[in-house]
Amino acid sequence: MRIAVMGAGAVGGYFGARLAAASNDVAFIARGLQLMAMQREGLTLESPQGSLDIRDALFTDDPAQVGVVDLVLFCVKSYDTDESAAKVTPLIGNRTIILSLQNGVDNADKIARRWGNQRTLAGVVYIGSQLLQPGKIKHSSGGRIVFGELDGQVHEPTQAVEQALTSAQISCEVSRAIRNIQWRKLLWNAPFCAISCLTRCFLKKLVIRCGRPTYWCRRQAPAGF
Repeated sequence: MRIAVMGAGAVGGYFGARLAAASNDVAFIARGLQLMAMQREGLTLESPQGSLDIRDALFTDDPAQVGVVDLVLFCVKSYDTDESAAKVTPLIGNRTIILSLQNGVDNADKIARRWGNQRTLAGVVYIGSQLLQPGKIKHSSGGRIVFGELDGQVHEPTQAVEQALTSAQISCEVSRAIRNIQWRKLLWNAPFCAISCLTRCFLKKLVIRCGRPTYWCRRQAPAGF
């Protein structure tokens, strides 16, 4: 399968590396220091599930260099969705599917307004992954994708995406209620991510005990919190 990763950061880079290692033709679209590092030395993934060094791939900031693909993994930040959805035009053919792996609940709808519901899938990702430095990703946990069509149907192209992910040993599930899954993750992220930022803690150090948060931090929580 020909695949383009639009936004090859900690999330897109991880899944793109797994797909490339499974003999898919994967192109990584990025910018800035991340792009320069990958063009120079490739993409390195450190993972307890097996580390990878991806060098024989196209790393570019220009979708026109990639051409038409079967699948676009859409992994840009939410605030870049509209602009990036316009930029993927050279990647789109008659059978191209776009899978949004973004946080939030409306990014797939923004993509669908331009490219149609039939070719747009919404996805929810459960992963612990970070950029250690440009071109180097550290995966610590998870790596599961739940995705589905916006109207709750399951057609052949969606099943083909599931097969591609499964063949790359990426845990995945097709859901007929993907909008519910999106909201469930958002409702979990909203309080916990805010508390994590305010207390300057990693989430695993935030322990909920008897309904009241206990903070284990190297730094003191903000005054009055």
